Amino acid sequence: MYDLIISGGTVVTESGVRHGDLAVTDGKVAAILPRRHGAEAREVADARGCYVLPGLIDPHVHLNLGPPAEEQYRETATAAMGGVTTVMHMLQTTRPYEEIFEHERQQGEREAYVDFGYHFVLLTAEQVQAIPRYVTEFGVTSFKHMMHIKGAEGRYLGIEQGTDDGHFYAILETLGRFPHTVLAVHPENIEIIWRVQEEIKATQRVDLAAYTEARPAVAEAIAIEMTMALSRATGGAVYIVHLSSGLGLEAYKRQQAITERAFLETCPQYLTHTMDSELGVIGKVNPPLRTAADNEALWGAILDGTIDTIGSDHVPRRLEKKQGTIWQASAGYPGIATILPVLVSEGVHKRSLPWERLVQITSTNAARVFGLYPQKGSLQPGADADVVVVDPEREHTITAGELQSFSDYSIYDGWKVKGWPVATYVRGELVMREGELVGRAGHGRFLARSAFTQV
Repeated sequence: MYDLIISGGTVVTESGVRHGDLAVTDGKVAAILPRRHGAEAREVADARGCYVLPGLIDPHVHLNLGPPAEEQYRETATAAMGGVTTVMHMLQTTRPYEEIFEHERQQGEREAYVDFGYHFVLLTAEQVQAIPRYVTEFGVTSFKHMMHIKGAEGRYLGIEQGTDDGHFYAILETLGRFPHTVLAVHPENIEIIWRVQEEIKATQRVDLAAYTEARPAVAEAIAIEMTMALSRATGGAVYIVHLSSGLGLEAYKRQQAITERAFLETCPQYLTHTMDSELGVIGKVNPPLRTAADNEALWGAILDGTIDTIGSDHVPRRLEKKQGTIWQASAGYPGIATILPVLVSEGVHKRSLPWERLVQITSTNAARVFGLYPQKGSLQPGADADVVVVDPEREHTITAGELQSFSDYSIYDGWKVKGWPVATYVRGELVMREGELVGRAGHGRFLARSAFTQV
């Protein structure tokens, strides 16, 4: 007698597609049963005509850039709406993380609808020195460095004094002593951007394309080259976030051949939108939207296996923060809930992206990179029963209001997609059904990880 059987669907894992039923007991995957099995369950969920996938892992979210501090983890409701069952939050402060960690963890476990982990953004020398404690005591094995936060660049984020390349080196040198830790890196050379940006501003242009031209792809490519060179020199693993350009992709490929511990992420916006988009100032993001040729280069890297993961870079500020010129508006936008429908519609249906490859880039690979596999990112027996059920043929027009985010807009507002999540389970508990949030705040759990185990 199982607790739950998700019946009649097509089960997809990172290794293939099976016609069978998914059985769940005590919040864990119990088995993938053959279609005719005779097993019983306390609850049977009908998934006929649907695909049953491991819940998505969004490895790149900013829960606190928008909502009030006391409500930031409620932003995980939008994750549940999109079939995302684990989020990795970029926790950011100049204070020692030991001063805020327990408060953050407890708040998350009171408010979150889905499970969560942290990347600590390392902004001070004191934080770098504390890495061993963060790893061994807090179960935080992934960190972040923002290469572009130098000088006064980070003031809009509350960072008064930026970091330098020596700080970057020190982080990777420290992480090199801990197996199975990883550093997420925002790769942009800000010195190039500063110079080019002033030249563009002098022309009085305020269009979205001007912002792209002010942050040229070469700034991303050079930063990727440097990141991977430092990884080789120190032994620290690196995870390149939000790849936006074909030029950056070429740089990664060159270095990948000689760098053992590197991983690559892109985001849906770099697959679907360009600097010529009608979004205007709403489309401002760092790094910027680029060209259709860049879009297709990244799709190619998804199909050929070069890109490991998809992250949303979710920033849930409200539309009011997008006011003013392109130089004044805030950067970034919400995106957790739209990862899956965009990839099914634009990838599976339009570009023949295999379902198992979809699972790899949205779930399994992130679990492996960040020390969560096979508890997460898997449907093998014993794994957490994190599941999303997707109707591959359902056509749906996205509206921002249905996504349950603190943010009140979406760059996909009005998009008609083919393929839509119809149910989300976190550790066997239903949290979303047919577009309705049915889970409970506080179901989510903090995910402690170990730097000393390898799966």
